[in-house]
Amino acid sequence: MRSAIHSPVLVLNASYEPLHVCAARRALTLIVKDAAHIQEHAGREVHAGIMFPTVIRLKAYRKVPHRAQVLTRRNILVRDGYQCQYCGSTSLRWS
Repeated sequence: MRSAIHSPVLVLNASYEPLHVCAARRALTLIVKDAAHIQEHAGREVHAGIMFPTVIRLKAYRKVPHRAQVLTRRNILVRDGYQCQYCGSTSLRWS
């Protein structure tokens, strides 16, 4: 049961958009506090009437701030895995 409590659980916003992945322990805390619903479960009970979640949905909408990524040479190289998009060479390490 120790490894199951650390298994990943997908957290959805109230509008069904994915927010992040958390541990099952945190997901169970949100369910017990009545802050989230179980959308899908693993098919086994954790405690009387509470199923082991795999996907939960928050009851209240959480606004997620938009983070704009700055387009610099370094960020583009990191995004592409230091690989040239023209020839496929991987010798584009930042110096």
